[in-house]
Amino acid sequence: MAELGTFAIAAKRIEAFVGSLESEIKEAGEEFATAFTKKVKENIETQALPWEPLTEKWQEYKARHGLDPRILISTGGMVGAIDFEYNEGDGDNVLGYVTVGSGYEELAIIHEYGTSTIPPRPFIAPTIHEMEDKAEEIFNKAIQDALEGL
Repeated sequence: MAELGTFAIAAKRIEAFVGSLESEIKEAGEEFATAFTKKVKENIETQALPWEPLTEKWQEYKARHGLDPRILISTGGMVGAIDFEYNEGDGDNVLGYVTVGSGYEELAIIHEYGTSTIPPRPFIAPTIHEMEDKAEEIFNKAIQDALEGL
């Protein structure tokens, strides 16, 4: 009978750990979403990524119309519309995805992948690679925090 009591205690501790881990992972996902969104916007605003320069014709057009001369920015609307949404997923998978607000989706795709006349100027994929270590750090901390509660 003592073994049954020990098993019940262990089961409760495991259940508590799983609950704690789920909570910590959710917080980590939200923390990463915030950091990622900030970094994407920062990379665009500071022109930190190695993009092909704008054509002279496009630079002149932007100057004539009082648009921001930086690459990927004309009015700032697309940058302001970038977000990273965290979704807890289906219980087996934690999901997060980059969103670009209404009206800017097609423009974001054109910039990320290019067209036959516009070179690709990716801002999402390079930031994902840039943030890999940060993601690992955030999620490892979440796991450590959950383990400390045991």
